[in-house]
Amino acid sequence: MTATRKTLASVTQRTGLGRLGTPVATDEGESLSIRPLTDQPDLLFKEYRPGIFGPEDDKRIDRLVGLPRRLSQRDRATLTVSSCWPVSRVVDGVRTVGVVFPRAPGKYTASLQLATGQSAPKPLPVDWLAKPAAKQRERGLPSPTFKQRLTVCRDLTAVAAVLESEGLVYGDWSYANAFWSTSDFSGYLIDVDTCAFDSRPWVRTPNWEDPLTPQSVLVDNRTDRYRLALLVARCLTGEREQADARRQVVLISRREGQSHLGEILNRTLTASSRTARPSIAEIHAALGRPSAPVSSGSTTGSANVRGWTDIKKVQQKAMQPPASPRPAPPPPPRAATRPSTAPRTGVTPPAVKTKSSTGTTTGSKATPASNTDMVIGCVMLFAIVAIVVLVFVVLF
Repeated sequence: MTATRKTLASVTQRTGLGRLGTPVATDEGESLSIRPLTDQPDLLFKEYRPGIFGPEDDKRIDRLVGLPRRLSQRDRATLTVSSCWPVSRVVDGVRTVGVVFPRAPGKYTASLQLATGQSAPKPLPVDWLAKPAAKQRERGLPSPTFKQRLTVCRDLTAVAAVLESEGLVYGDWSYANAFWSTSDFSGYLIDVDTCAFDSRPWVRTPNWEDPLTPQSVLVDNRTDRYRLALLVARCLTGEREQADARRQVVLISRREGQSHLGEILNRTLTASSRTARPSIAEIHAALGRPSAPVSSGSTTGSANVRGWTDIKKVQQKAMQPPASPRPAPPPPPRAATRPSTAPRTGVTPPAVKTKSSTGTTTGSKATPASNTDMVIGCVMLFAIVAIVVLVFVVLF
């Protein structure tokens, strides 16, 4: 019976694939050819070069094929939607000869404007995303906004985060191994059948070398972090040179109100040790922090960019404690012979108002005139007491 998407087993004999269509690619990487299944054109058979993989790879490929079944629904959907995850290992007798994987959806193809006219639709690699706007328009491609570039990179880092969480090493992040769509600006990862668990041999790709991972060392997730961060920086900026991409991604991210993104990519690319590199999950989380739109007439503190607010500054402002109220002046000293009856509220009570001899309302604070009256009264009282004492002495 001819294989279909529903009936294809995790391990399939080469003869069970049925007739194959015209190759969509030949002599690329590990493959002799990549051809669609005639009766199931949304599936492709990738035939390996003889000797490229040995018997020890059979178990690795089988683990890859079975991985989605034990993932969470969200992670499984990520691999299904955003990568060509292998669905079957193909054998000729007992020898592995290739894998079957889904064809990338048509939205990841585009026609390029050439000197001789329009090209036939072909898969659109992120190589064309990591170019200046002028180069894109020259080939009839749209020039994506920063937000649209973020969307592509977010899809790719989502797949990468699942791989890292499962201990899988991709190892070959580059311009050629991912597609992007000009319609919805989604991203799609290819060549995932070469992923390995824990580590894999060093993959030589010019201009993608990890300076902290020499060729004599197996590559691992820490190498993936560096190469993925470099790919994201190049796709977000359109800059090809590493130093330019790193510098520009910091400036552009700050201008777009997402300074944390530029900071984490810069940290990944400049870390002095492999262990100091942020995880892929952290990179993906930074890509998932879009700025909040504000009124078009407002400006931010980053290069006067209109229409966006700096989330980090807003969060910092929200975290500041409210200003303390100005302390009230201390209450006046209390009389020694008469304690105050005012409640102790921490606020100075208002002055008690009394009527003066002139009939005007005054506060409790004595005026110069009232002080004189008090002195005279005291003197008269003292004189009366003295007279009483004198009379008492004379009489008795």
